[in-house]
Order: sequence, then C-alpha cells, then structure tokens
Amino acid sequence: MVARSPSVLAACLTLLSATIPQQAIGQERQPTAAQIAEWRRRGEPGPAHERLAPLVGRWTFRITFGDASDGQSAAGETEYKLLMGGRFLVEESRTTFAGQPFEWIGIHGYDNVMRKYTSAWIDNLGTQIDRMDASFDSGANRLTYEGDDANPGQGKVRVRWAIDFQSRDSYTVTMTEIAPSGAEQVRGTIVATRAR
Repeated sequence: MVARSPSVLAACLTLLSATIPQQAIGQERQPTAAQIAEWRRRGEPGPAHERLAPLVGRWTFRITFGDASDGQSAAGETEYKLLMGGRFLVEESRTTFAGQPFEWIGIHGYDNVMRKYTSAWIDNLGTQIDRMDASFDSGANRLTYEGDDANPGQGKVRVRWAIDFQSRDSYTVTMTEIAPSGAEQVRGTIVATRAR
C-alpha cells in the first residue's frame, strides 16, 4: 500500500480548485429569458405527439410468438394513457407466454430536440430497460422503432418493431430480429383492436 502525503493531496486540491470557475462555487448563473423561452418551446407537445393520442384507451390483442406458422399465440389487453400534458404515452399490457403471465410497460414519446420518436420498455421476463428510437411514415401510416433488445442466450440483438395503423380502432405490430449478417427473422406479431 502506498502512503499519500497530506502535502501532495493539498497541492492537488489547490490545483483542482483553481480550475473551477468561480460561478460554480456558490454563484450560479441564472438562465436568460431567451433561454427559458427556448426550453419552454422545446418542451411543448406538438403534432408529432398528437399522432400518439388516438391510441389512448383500452385495447384487446392477439400476440403470436415466432412466425404465424409455428408460433404460439395468446390473447391480451393493453391500456394506453397520456401523461404530462400529452408529452408521453404510457402502455400497460398483459398476456401470457409459455403458460406464464407476461406483462410490459412502455413509455412512448417524441423528442423535440432530437426530432424522433423514442420508447423505453420493461417487462416481467427480464430486468433490463430496452430503449428504441422511431420514425413515422405518414404515407404508410407506420411507426417504425429500431434498437437493441435482450435475447436469452444471445445477449443484445438488433430489433425493429413496425406498428401499422389500419384505422383509429386497429393496428398491427411486426417484431423483427436482425442478425449481425443482416438476416431478418420475425420474432412475433400483435393484432390489436380497440375494446368496446
């Protein structure tokens, strides 16, 4: 173990404190009126946020794990709610997987600064928080998320979730896994209908 000299430590602290601007030591610089106005402008929900609002409400769905020919499927329910003045859409879903309860919570939004849709997702089958970014194709009425997801035995894998809105009362989700080689495999599909 190497002993540290009090005088060496004091010299290091003196040098460090000399590099910190005085405003950081007890004198915070207040934001200007222009900066505050810009923060508020960037924080306001707009048309991109409004695209998510039609999802608000209760939905029923059928989820198929794997492709449609060999996958197992289950019924489920989802509820969407807007939070924080329409800035974020929260999704809470429940179904079954391999005979066990399967539930997830997603938070969807649009980042005005980055100019893209974003999502964070958790479920009761893992302990990670998955995050994806998306773009919206208004011609196809499709929201396409891409990001990394946890896959048991493989670790993080690249995924794409394409959400196709058929109407205000129905949508489908196609979940695709993308191998490092670029090969794609459908991991699952969701067909959802607004609950009446």
